[in-house]
Formats: sequence, structure tokens, C-alpha cells
Amino acid sequence: MRRLKTLWIATLLTTTLTAAAQTRVYRCQDARGQWVFQGRPCSGELNAPAAPASRSAPGTAARQDVVPARCDSTPQRFSFADPAVDGAVFDLVLSRDASGYQIVLNLGGVIEREDGPVPAQFSPRLGVQGLRFDQGELIAPDFRRGDKQLGYGYARSAMLLDRAAKAVSIDAEIEPEGYAQSLWSAPIAASVLTALRSEMLRCHLLRERARQASQAQREQQAAEAGAQDGQ
Repeated sequence: MRRLKTLWIATLLTTTLTAAAQTRVYRCQDARGQWVFQGRPCSGELNAPAAPASRSAPGTAARQDVVPARCDSTPQRFSFADPAVDGAVFDLVLSRDASGYQIVLNLGGVIEREDGPVPAQFSPRLGVQGLRFDQGELIAPDFRRGDKQLGYGYARSAMLLDRAAKAVSIDAEIEPEGYAQSLWSAPIAASVLTALRSEMLRCHLLRERARQASQAQREQQAAEAGAQDGQ
């Protein structure tokens, strides 16, 4: 009987520790300095953030830093065969927050031109840029943030993710600032978006669990503080 009771306690403890571990969201940093939030420890090209110079007091916002406002995927890099954009870095990032998914296209690096190197930037013409599935029609982005980012709203992003589940490949068309024509990227597998969608959903659910646990902890601390003040 004692052995059975000991086994039951050990099983309960293991289950509790496993459930607690599943609520953790790890904050990692990629080689470009962008933050990535995921449900597993940082590894490979993703590094854990450096320890802060000073430690905050218990119960401050530093404890809540593990709960991101949004989950961002690792960048999916496109490549160009055209030497006109040598030095440019072009990628796709999928994000997930409480409102849904968003797909953004980022452009960086430096393009070598006859008059010297210039920063890679998007042209202001949204209609000639965007994504294309299986060499179909061009799907232009919904918005532009500065000269470095194009993106799709929540509704259009959901449509793109649904289309990716039925497509084989995806490529992009961009027009860098200072060019009169658009340039094509080499296609990547459309299944990449489907995999990122599952990853971002998992991250979002972990984020929600961590947020709820953090909120419950704050409410408990407030109740305890109120009880102490009433004594």
C-alpha cells in the first residue's frame, strides 16, 4: 500500500512539473537582432538574450518579460539570381497575436550600383510587389512600413495561409527603390507557410497560458497584500 501511494505521488509530481514547463515561452534573438518567441529553449542560430546589468525587484515588469505581445517566426529567406540586387537580403516573417496571423516581407542589406552601394529599400509602388503561388497572379501587399517592410493585414494573411496549404511553391516580386522594373525571387516550398502557421499557433497558445498564469499570480499577490493591510 505504501509503495502504491509513493508511486501515485511521484506520478502526480511529474504531471505537475510537465504542465508547468509547457507554460514557458522562451525569448530568443536571431543573427539580425530580431526577437523570436517559441516554446522551446534557444538553440542553433537563435541565442538567449544577455543577462541584464541589474536585477529588478521581485514582482516588477522584469518577471513578466517572458510573456510576449506577439509571436514572430524565424525569417524565411528568399534568393535572387539577378545581379541587380546583389547584397540585398529579402525574407518573409509570419507573426501571431490575439487578432490573428500577419505576413510581412522585409528587405535589408546593401545593393551594389554603378554609382556606389545604396541601402536596399522597397519602392512606394505596392501594386507591383507581393507574393505569388505556383506562378499564379501577383497578390499585392496591404501596407508599407517605411522603406524596409511590406505586409498583409489579418484577413489577407489568413487567405494566403489557406492558399499555401493547396500550393506547391511560393515566390515574391519586389521593386527596389531606384529601379524601374520589378525583380523575381527564386521559389521556396509553400509548405513553409503551413509549418510556420502551426509553430506560431503553438507559440500563441503558450503565450496565452503564460499570460493567464502571470495575471493569476498578480491577482494573488494583490489579494495577499490586501489581507496583510487589513490585519
